[in-house]
Amino acid sequence: ELLLINIKSVNIDKKLGKMGVILDQKACNFTTKIVIYWLVCCVTINFAAMLWTMKAMSWYRNISMVFSLQHPVHVNFLVDLLFCSLIRNMQVRFKKINEELIKLEYNSQITNTRVDDNKPAYILQLSKEIHLELEQQCGKITRVFGIQLIMSMASLFILMTTMTYNLYVTVFGPNIQDWALRISIITFWITIHGSKLLFINHMCSRTVHEWKKTGVIIHQLETKFVNAQICKTIQQLSIQMIQNPLQIYPLGFIQLGHSFLQGFFGTLATYLIISIQMVPI
Repeated sequence: ELLLINIKSVNIDKKLGKMGVILDQKACNFTTKIVIYWLVCCVTINFAAMLWTMKAMSWYRNISMVFSLQHPVHVNFLVDLLFCSLIRNMQVRFKKINEELIKLEYNSQITNTRVDDNKPAYILQLSKEIHLELEQQCGKITRVFGIQLIMSMASLFILMTTMTYNLYVTVFGPNIQDWALRISIITFWITIHGSKLLFINHMCSRTVHEWKKTGVIIHQLETKFVNAQICKTIQQLSIQMIQNPLQIYPLGFIQLGHSFLQGFFGTLATYLIISIQMVPI
């Protein structure tokens, strides 16, 4: 399935090339940054886990246990970052389409006349086709990673709720050994998992934002042209967006984005308050 997504993405890039769009190396640089970020997180997570259990067992046993237990966590983390990379690639292409449409509007304003040309019609027709294909690509990516995303969000909620409560107990609890070390390790874990949660949802929100931005631009373009074919293409693109809304909705359970973050942290705070009241220090 991922191979088909990559093949389709290559075909989309060829169509973008026909519009005069040149994709730079930012996507490759972004992937490189993701790999570096993942490697740094793997090393620091393993180190923090070894510090947590260093007094309970020998160093050899400690290293073996940490690497065996943390390996699934690192694999899941890498899969989540792969999803973010693929979704961001779609977001970049939506953005390129919007830039081309903005150029059409800008050129019409410079000439201060109503545009009636074959080039705008060609660009709009290609934009309509590519826009739909990108929306379908996002849907395929979401379906491929659907179970992974649901499990990641559920595990992040459990981990962050538990760790936040442990941080509260460590800070305010009496007679806590290695107080500073424990606070540092727990804070580090919360930061890592929190950044992962924010990153996934931010990428989804940005992609949906670029998709919606196309609708705003084409409505502004509609008053710039008198060509009946161009106006018809704009109307078709508008109807197409209404009939095929872009939503990052894994398995139909949750809609990822900034609104999901609000509900996530609100629920986390509720469970944390209940836990503190039920088990006071």
